[in-house]
Amino acid sequence: MTRVALIICLFLTSLGADPLAGGADSGVIYGTVVTNDGRTFTGELRWDHNENYWDDYLDATKEEAVVVHEDEEENSFSFLGLRLPSWGDDEHHILHSFSIPFGHLASIEKEEEGWAVITLKGTGTFRVRTTGDLGSHMRGIEVMASDREPVSLQWKDLQKVAFVQAPATPDTTASQRLYGTVETRSGSFTGFVVWDRDEALLVDTVDGENSGKDHEIPFARIRFIARDGYRSSILGLQDGSEIKLSGTNDVNDDNRGILIAVAGLGNVTVAWDEFIRYDLAPAPASTPYSAFDGGYRLHGRMTAADGTIHEGAITWDKDEQFSWETLDGSAKDIDYAIPFANIASIENSSSRGAVIHLLDGTTLELRDSNDVNEENQGIAVEDRDGRRTEFDWDAFQAIELRRPADE
Repeated sequence: MTRVALIICLFLTSLGADPLAGGADSGVIYGTVVTNDGRTFTGELRWDHNENYWDDYLDATKEEAVVVHEDEEENSFSFLGLRLPSWGDDEHHILHSFSIPFGHLASIEKEEEGWAVITLKGTGTFRVRTTGDLGSHMRGIEVMASDREPVSLQWKDLQKVAFVQAPATPDTTASQRLYGTVETRSGSFTGFVVWDRDEALLVDTVDGENSGKDHEIPFARIRFIARDGYRSSILGLQDGSEIKLSGTNDVNDDNRGILIAVAGLGNVTVAWDEFIRYDLAPAPASTPYSAFDGGYRLHGRMTAADGTIHEGAITWDKDEQFSWETLDGSAKDIDYAIPFANIASIENSSSRGAVIHLLDGTTLELRDSNDVNEENQGIAVEDRDGRRTEFDWDAFQAIELRRPADE
């Protein structure tokens, strides 16, 4: 065992965590990767460097085909709020972001160049473009199993990835997540942390320079990180000492953002100028694969601006239709991505924003996204008879979302 590995194990033991714990309760992404040449590798998966657990998100792009007929709206169509000309029947393709927790996935299969098919638990499938966490630009997949050295694969090597729950008897060394409380100018958030949108595990390091010497300090050795102006940070270490680091985006205003996954809320992203301090804490158990079911179709009761009530299946912003999709917006310079499964209701507060009521009683007023302002592409309600009614932002007053158990 290396000196660093020994330090990590001792630190995890001091937190009451078993550094070798894995299996069914560890919450790590696990599955079998099939390569183009027929090889198979089964084990814990580290995806694109920083997706390691079932509640981490896979990001890609889905494409919607919209057919515009020659007599429709005076030979024009709307895209991103613009009215564009159209001649004859035509098909236009609109790209939408696609983000989903890995736990809802059954498999990912590569198609022709630029495309992949994502199959959810159950029967749902999506054909997506290989952007974000898919495709040649991703940083690869690492497969970790106890019977061999970790295997690093690139997107070009893959044919298919089939996801399964890790076996009850661990055959891997489970990764340990970053967790704790991030203090900001607008309040504090506690949850699983991804530092600089990159480092997510205790074995990852904070890089920086002190007195002309380069340092790579594993998060397992760190008690806290405090912003020291725009160009440096103070790290409090487990041995009681402190060190000031500068010179990298881990510790200065080049930081790409601190993401906190907050239970009952969603993903919160904090920019460097809003960040004050991060205190590390022992991580609770991660959500196991068995807790994910593939999600459900959004349903609700919408009140229009004219007071009429409309109930049925909901499509938000001509895009979001499922419980695992997120409503995006910002408040007090903090960015939020809230799964619709966590939302109780949404109210139109103005042309620039909306009030979001969460199931846990939290209320947020969000702005700066077409999900929550007049740039929204439309809210559609489809009733039990298949009749679809669409509303623009001005025609929308409020909506109450319902769960399958409520139906």
